[in-house]
Amino acid sequence: MISKINSFSANSANFQGNPTIFDKFQKNLYQPENYLPQTNGSEALSNYNKVIVNKKDFNSDAKKLIISNIPEPITLKGDEIETLDGEKILNNDGTLGIIITKNDKTSKEYYVDNKNHRIDQIIERDNKTGNPIRTDSFGILYNKLQSATVREFSPDTKNLVKETYFSDGKLFNVKTFNNDKEISNEFIRDGKLNYITVSDNKTGDVTEYTIDDNGNVEEITIKNALNTNSKSIKIKDNKIEETREYKSEPIENIYGITPDNIDLKPSEFIEKPDITQLEGEKKFRSDNSLESLTVKDGDKKIQYHMDLQGNIEEIKYFDNDKLTKSVEYNITGSSNIMEYLDDKTSKITYFNKDNKVNLIILQDKESGEFIKSADYTSDGKYLKSYEDKENPKYGELYLKFDQNKNLISVQNTKTTVKITKGEE
Repeated sequence: MISKINSFSANSANFQGNPTIFDKFQKNLYQPENYLPQTNGSEALSNYNKVIVNKKDFNSDAKKLIISNIPEPITLKGDEIETLDGEKILNNDGTLGIIITKNDKTSKEYYVDNKNHRIDQIIERDNKTGNPIRTDSFGILYNKLQSATVREFSPDTKNLVKETYFSDGKLFNVKTFNNDKEISNEFIRDGKLNYITVSDNKTGDVTEYTIDDNGNVEEITIKNALNTNSKSIKIKDNKIEETREYKSEPIENIYGITPDNIDLKPSEFIEKPDITQLEGEKKFRSDNSLESLTVKDGDKKIQYHMDLQGNIEEIKYFDNDKLTKSVEYNITGSSNIMEYLDDKTSKITYFNKDNKVNLIILQDKESGEFIKSADYTSDGKYLKSYEDKENPKYGELYLKFDQNKNLISVQNTKTTVKITKGEE
């Protein structure tokens, strides 16, 4: 365990990883419901002015926001399926599903990915309450472990309190969550801390500290939830060198795309049903726990998949045995719905723990790359940005909007590709 980060640096974890598409957006998924701008731009900046003027030691302020007790991911050798001692629970088809190891106070559940013959998640639980204490999740790319995310929970409330992400063998990001604010420490340069971000859970306002190679604050950026009003404070030798204030003004929308007419609409949230009130075909694991329940209605059927505690963790919808939609309920309280629109594309709608839409992605099934995305504030009312990588008229298009649905920023790139086979 790393108990403290000195000089804004941290040791690297011995683990390989690459950020996924979802990692680009996932910071929004655990925001509480009221992530709306509660003040206008002028009021927000005025409030910040009162705080900033009285600050004398920016480095000291930033150091108070360094997250300590950073965990390391559990190291996997790759042969745990064969060598791990514990209770082996088989799926209804006879394949190995979960390996459970028990100590006096806690137990660890090792979940098996049979397709890739590996462990893809480990859940540690309190033996008395059954509540999760920690999860280690491992990404995969080309049959190699690529990333690790460690999530730590309050044993009493089951709320997520810390999330640590490792990528390319190094600590990449660590966040803490509470009712008032979210603190993020981001590491990019060889394990050194580059950014400290504090998000106000009541207003959605964000304060970001940029850290130089010597561990000193070189810039403070303050912005509201939609990033329509911001302030940049340049720091040199722990003193304010320059201050700039920005206010995004509406620009002409020649694209005809607005938050009201984007072609990427969220799926409707699906509540978990009471499994005891459903009748259908039941399948059990080797420990007699219910693994799945299938309800049929003509050519259509719905499969409910259960965890070891008897909770629904996934729902799959089929039409003539073809999977059309799936719902995943995550241990953090967030969820996502994937709709298989055709043979080439699928749409994913991500919800936070308050069941509010945060993100919609249209992705290519084969490559996994996203084609379109719509990023919302956590109440689902404000569209922050819309991206279309393959717009037939404009090419790659990225639009940002304010709370009044005005266009405030555009990135537009259109390129042509020439492919030559053999000699020209």
